[in-house]
Amino acid sequence: MAAKTWFNNASPQLVARFESSSPGISRLAKRRSVEVWVSTCVVTNGPPGCSALVNPSNPYLTGPNSFPYFARGGPQPSKQPGRHAHHIMGYVSSWGGMDSGDGMMFGAETVDGLVHLHGGLRLRGECGLVGTHPSAGFYVDQQASASSDNGTMRVHDNPQGRVKCPVGMAVVTSPGGDELRSRYDAIVHTTPPFYRYPPTLSDELDRLIGCVDIEDEHREHSWSRRLLSSCYRQSLELAFRGRSEEEGVLQSLSRMLRPAEPELSNRRIAIPLLGAGCRGFPNDVAVEIAALESSRWLSDADDNEMKEEEAIVFGLLEDKDASNLSKKIEYLLE
Repeated sequence: MAAKTWFNNASPQLVARFESSSPGISRLAKRRSVEVWVSTCVVTNGPPGCSALVNPSNPYLTGPNSFPYFARGGPQPSKQPGRHAHHIMGYVSSWGGMDSGDGMMFGAETVDGLVHLHGGLRLRGECGLVGTHPSAGFYVDQQASASSDNGTMRVHDNPQGRVKCPVGMAVVTSPGGDELRSRYDAIVHTTPPFYRYPPTLSDELDRLIGCVDIEDEHREHSWSRRLLSSCYRQSLELAFRGRSEEEGVLQSLSRMLRPAEPELSNRRIAIPLLGAGCRGFPNDVAVEIAALESSRWLSDADDNEMKEEEAIVFGLLEDKDASNLSKKIEYLLE
């Protein structure tokens, strides 16, 4: 879930804050920080003072509009299911026969769904103008697809058009409509993998994604973990450093057609617990990767060269997740 709407007026609560600490630097110097907040909705009631929001998107930047509800953990079918596939919720059986209830999610239960709801037609139009991502050619597919007969088979087609934000990558747009613009200056879209159905691993993609420092060949779903780590790294690089020169050249046409890349009023970036929603990552795994990547980012800070403060600001729905994330970051920074 992305929001607890019945508690939507509850103010976000700060759980923990961690700062970078370069040797010999005055405490008045600009620093990096990681904050963990409990928030009823990171989109509409997120931690205060943030200029950008990281949105767990899909490779086509369409939002969840193609399906009124879908299976938690995927995979996404290659074509629109028929309305008579199930006697109550017609799309269920086309998602591998999953039952309705906790296994199903509606668009408004996801961060991506709320972002597109509040970003409106303006955000939808801007996402439509985003060009094919420069890294799209490295991917054979964007997900695996379940097959009851043969275990797992791969989906090679792109059911919703060209790949604008491949799994593990990130792109930036404006917030779109006034409702979302009143809270954020920019939206950083990133596509987490489905935990059980990541893209096909190839040598080229292996080199592109990197993140090998967290890989353990004996751990389950290590490729999905690496891709989720890449989501954090790509999002933070784009939010704090901007688009690369190569990407800027390749996407110059779409950049000319859509509004200029938004300027951030500050360097506080709101981010949900990536992968823990419809992408099907177990919460403990999602928390672990969030802690690893945020502590790595904090430890890599060079306070001597910072011109303004930078902050990762987690907005988490559940107190338990916020507490666990805070404890893991504290442990990793010791």
